[in-house]
Amino acid sequence: MLIAVLPLLFPASLPLPAQPLQADAPPSIEELIARYNARAEAATEALREEVDYLLKQLLSHAKSDRRNSMDEVRAQLIALGSAVGPLLVPSIDPGRKATRTDLSFATQVAMVLEEISLLPVHDALMHKARNGASTGSRLAIRILGHSEDPNRISPFLKELYTNSETPPRATILTALAHLSRRAAAKDSVATENLSFITDRLHSDERTEIDAALTALTVAAVTEASDAILTFSSEVSEAAPHVDHLCAWYGACPSAFDKAHGSSVLALARSPRVKLEDRILLINILTTHEQHWPSGTKKTLEGMADSGNKDLREAVLIALALSGSRSAKKELLAPYELSHARNYRWADATIDLATIEYKIHEYRDAIRHYEAAMKMGRIDTRRQRDVYLGLARCYACEKKYRDAQTWLQRAPISRKQLAALATDPDFTEMASHSRYASAFGNN
Repeated sequence: MLIAVLPLLFPASLPLPAQPLQADAPPSIEELIARYNARAEAATEALREEVDYLLKQLLSHAKSDRRNSMDEVRAQLIALGSAVGPLLVPSIDPGRKATRTDLSFATQVAMVLEEISLLPVHDALMHKARNGASTGSRLAIRILGHSEDPNRISPFLKELYTNSETPPRATILTALAHLSRRAAAKDSVATENLSFITDRLHSDERTEIDAALTALTVAAVTEASDAILTFSSEVSEAAPHVDHLCAWYGACPSAFDKAHGSSVLALARSPRVKLEDRILLINILTTHEQHWPSGTKKTLEGMADSGNKDLREAVLIALALSGSRSAKKELLAPYELSHARNYRWADATIDLATIEYKIHEYRDAIRHYEAAMKMGRIDTRRQRDVYLGLARCYACEKKYRDAQTWLQRAPISRKQLAALATDPDFTEMASHSRYASAFGNN
């Protein structure tokens, strides 16, 4: 028993005691644990000065929102290993009157903890999760979702969810979802965590259902497919949560099949669903045309007669991308007419280019975006539409150098630019070693 425990108490990075163990009087488990704790504390103290220096740098960069600099400091802290954990945990709680800088700094520290071993700080994080201020508690819970020990952390999070007066539901469920992904496939912890989350889909409280859907989306839990299908098939229950459902489909595209197509189509047809949500559902169907159930085109053709312009346009885009020439012609007609009547005005040309982009007519879209730029001054909002439109079209045509040029010119923030790396139009480009920097990634 003692031999089996030694590797856990003294990992390779920590040498065993210099003094040989006496065969006739081996140290107790308590003594070994005490020696390990003493060595771990010594390793942590040896890093205190360097960690304090890096945390001051991180705070300074947070004040001026220097993203690349914060990334560099985080990488340095992560490289120091798990011994820095006890020195970082106090910094994830900015208190109850935190400034924007305080929140940014705490979040950056949390991101470091998510990347190192949490075993030395489980107790500290659980205490913070239960007793910290709102932000500190949420960040501690989020970090615990990255623990290497789902067996220990999962029961704690469930107890926190069940027994707290106002638990941060989405944060706890998301942490449980991440833990279920870390556990081995078909592991009992993974199964129990998933059931705990999906059971919330049957709650009488709308916020609890939304929290469960958010958790499954953030952790991209495709294993929830059957539970999602059961939930979405009940139109009256699913109707208030369509936006969250669509977010899950976006995060878990591989889960979409004909059964999901049928439930999504039924929701899109239902008058119980808000107009803007029906458009979201049509967009999901457009993305998964290969999984349309029989009769989908006929149903969509009927929906194209809708009196609402936006819904009708979304339906026509879906039909055009499925190969319907008549839908394509009907969709383009008003834009082409407007362009012909207002050929000297950039807005009509930009609108035509945008609809051409949406039906994957990228070369025509590029031609019209470039024509609009030659017409004179374009306001900032429309200029952004043109530059990003050109970047999208060139990326979809796999002309990444041209796409990079227009991304660099686009009047968008660094945060918006970085977010585009996960946009479906740009994911392939962003994964290319030569063009990853176009999104602000060094």
